[in-house]
Amino acid sequence: MRRFFYLIIILFLLVACGKKDKPKPIDNITAKKPIAPIEETKNEKIDAGNQFLLNGDFEKAIEFYNKGLEENRAVAFYNLGVVNYLLGKYKDSEEYFRKAINENKEFKPAYINLAATLVKEDRIREAVETISKIEPSNAKEYLIVAEIYAKVGDVAKAYYYFRKLEGSKDITAAGMISYGLFLKGIGEETKGVELIDKGIKKLDEIENKDYDDFYQLGLAHYALGYYEKSIYNLKSALNIKKTYEASEMLMKIYESQGKYDLAAILAEDLVGLNPSLKSYLSYVENLIKSSNYDEASNIVTELLSKFDKSFEIYKIAHKFYILKGDLINAHKVAKLAYDKLRDDRSLFFYIRHSILYDYNLSEARKLLSQLKSPEYIAIAKGFLNLKEGSFSQAEKIVNDIKDDKDPDYNYIKAFLLLRNREYSAVEKHIDNMEDIPERFFYKFIYYYNTKQFGKLAELSLKNVKYIKNVKRYPRFDIKLQPTLEDLNFAFEFRPDFETMLRLILTPMFIDPEEMTSYLSAGYNLLQQSDQLAALRELKKSVNFSEGIRHNNTAVKYMLEFDYESASKELTEAANYLGDNPIVYFNIGLLMLNLGNIDKAYEFFDSVLLNNKFVFPAYLGKAVCLSYQDERVRVLAQYDMLISNYNILENNEKTQARKYQYYKLLAMVGYKKYDELIETIKDNDPLIYKSIKNLAILFKTGDYKNYLKEENHFFRNKTINALLTLYYDDTLIDYPTNDRVSDYMMHYLSLSKDKNHKLAVHNVDKYLLIENIRYDIFYGKNTILENLRRLKNLDSNEVNLYKLSLYYFTLKKDVINAELSLKNLKKYNMDKQGYYYQMLYHLLTNNTFNLSKSINKYIEIAPNDYRGYIVELLKGFRENNLQMAYDNGIRLEKSVLKNKKMPLEIVLNEF
Repeated sequence: MRRFFYLIIILFLLVACGKKDKPKPIDNITAKKPIAPIEETKNEKIDAGNQFLLNGDFEKAIEFYNKGLEENRAVAFYNLGVVNYLLGKYKDSEEYFRKAINENKEFKPAYINLAATLVKEDRIREAVETISKIEPSNAKEYLIVAEIYAKVGDVAKAYYYFRKLEGSKDITAAGMISYGLFLKGIGEETKGVELIDKGIKKLDEIENKDYDDFYQLGLAHYALGYYEKSIYNLKSALNIKKTYEASEMLMKIYESQGKYDLAAILAEDLVGLNPSLKSYLSYVENLIKSSNYDEASNIVTELLSKFDKSFEIYKIAHKFYILKGDLINAHKVAKLAYDKLRDDRSLFFYIRHSILYDYNLSEARKLLSQLKSPEYIAIAKGFLNLKEGSFSQAEKIVNDIKDDKDPDYNYIKAFLLLRNREYSAVEKHIDNMEDIPERFFYKFIYYYNTKQFGKLAELSLKNVKYIKNVKRYPRFDIKLQPTLEDLNFAFEFRPDFETMLRLILTPMFIDPEEMTSYLSAGYNLLQQSDQLAALRELKKSVNFSEGIRHNNTAVKYMLEFDYESASKELTEAANYLGDNPIVYFNIGLLMLNLGNIDKAYEFFDSVLLNNKFVFPAYLGKAVCLSYQDERVRVLAQYDMLISNYNILENNEKTQARKYQYYKLLAMVGYKKYDELIETIKDNDPLIYKSIKNLAILFKTGDYKNYLKEENHFFRNKTINALLTLYYDDTLIDYPTNDRVSDYMMHYLSLSKDKNHKLAVHNVDKYLLIENIRYDIFYGKNTILENLRRLKNLDSNEVNLYKLSLYYFTLKKDVINAELSLKNLKKYNMDKQGYYYQMLYHLLTNNTFNLSKSINKYIEIAPNDYRGYIVELLKGFRENNLQMAYDNGIRLEKSVLKNKKMPLEIVLNEF
């Protein structure tokens, strides 16, 4: 049966059965101690010893108890046991309690106290055997018996005696806390916390607290997760008296917080209080984890001679030398362990070292035949296969191992699962590994690849000093995996208003009546006999007429998705009309439809510089800015549109009504949903009602209601199909010659793991760029060919060098990647360019330039999680866990659950 965590911190109380027919003196020495009170007799010498004990003069008490042995041996032995227990001399205490029992087989307090002493010596099974010979009959006895049964994992018996304790009127604060800890351990959280709280309140009422009060409060607050309060109370207890139990408890808290330097100080105290193997192991472990290698080296050398028959000493010494990268001394320790101990365990230890650190596989094979344990043989063979790269064979071998608690079995399983990216079961195997650096690295990799950044940050903080100076760690690689987000697709689908707006926007007609002003001016000038001036005006009217015709023909082609023909017509329109704002808006919209978002932005911006009342240009700019994650500037476009519309409305109300459609769209973008919904009436045009439905969609998220309504937007069929796929995972496929609709549907289908086949489109430069992105995403073998085609079409196209840099970085082709970066720097670097540069420096391990790249990217894209991902990986690779911690905290606040990670940590070799 499993042992509960609370038992690590639980206080084992010693109790005694006092004689009912004789009052005892007030015992301030043992009242709150984990020891039964002294026993009284009519023997004057023992009574004198009792008085000395109660006054704290332990040496005098021992002297008189020894004299009293002649008259009442059982009680004298018992009281000697009590004194030695209080002095921390548990071996002597055990001896005296056993002697007391030998003198009086019915002496129940001696059994109780012997059991408690055995607990102190970690001999729990013997303690259980001892208490099984008596039946407790009071609150103190119920408590210690319950705790011992809990310690051994006998939940039923522990529960029985804790229930007895609960029913006693003499239950103490310590009893409440102990019972509460037990209940928390078996899942009865509410009642457990309630009892612990009661115990805390009872102790808080004591004005002059002693050691035991503070110690109990330390345990209780720790159990409730109040670590600072626990530390305060344990320190207060230690200020009164230095004890092993309080020092050990405080040490464990510091270890859990990663404060290994403070834990090492406490561990040194443990050595002073009890120079046992356990104390020394704690001391060395914390010296190592606090990177105090000099002191650790001295202690390790001392222990190798002091405890030369202890396998645990050889293990920790070996671990220390491996951490330092001192393979020579690590080899010596492994060999020394085998030479000194000559058992199966030490032989396996030496074979293990030969495989993992000496890479002497032939030596390992020679020694393998001498192993007797099937488990050791299987694990050694597993390690051999891993070193040789026979991963499937290693997996077959370890799967036959029955002891799934073996640390090395879990070491192999954790590696194989991480390598195979089987994350669902890996954590338990990592937790069951030995506390070696690989366990930290494996857990870090697991947390990173599964996007558990909060846990990753906590893990990093705890190990900042421990890992800082580690010289050996697993061979890992950082792998770039193409994602939709990283490739910056021009026809990306996002469930936001700007994506809808991109689909909704239509080109603008020019009213033919606008050329009448030129005709009128020409006729007037003819009547005034100014023939040259009249000719100029009449020529303008002809040019304007031709320009309008080309523009309006282009509009027709754009509405039919014939972008090639539209492009020709708009070029002609611009020749006739110059920088006409409507023509420029249409060119901007054409660029947006073709997939050239940067160029589209330039035209929309140019329109507004010439005429701030061309309202759809604000909407076009908002769409373009949304692809740069410029949310503040996006909202500014809607705000300016609404403001300028209001100016026009105040001066030309009739004229303004023509453009109200654009204002209503801007209100949706500005999230003025309620105001817009109230503005639109039943008798308004149908298109206004469609905008109202759009506002309701973004306000409520109720896409089903939106789809029920009859809407009249341009590309309405596409909008409905995209919403259905996004929200309902249902693909409604239909043929279309509109590249915007088709490629947007393809993008969304990919993110939803749906199969959508692209239609055949006329491949111009912009579509070729988009196709190259998909080639990279799919890993097609046409990438280089298409990059060459793009270069032949336009060697000055910046996307040529961006995509080349990304592709060659992905392929680890450093020479061509460097050349692509050099060419890219000739142009104005944008966010995507800086991102690809950062990836290149990370994956080529260019530490100096990587720092500059990260800083630059975070400067221009402070809200993009990818900069922090790269910085986190830089910290991990350089053992700078403070950097990993800082970025883990930032990433925990990011929304990454539904995003594929662009960078993965992979284990390729064992």
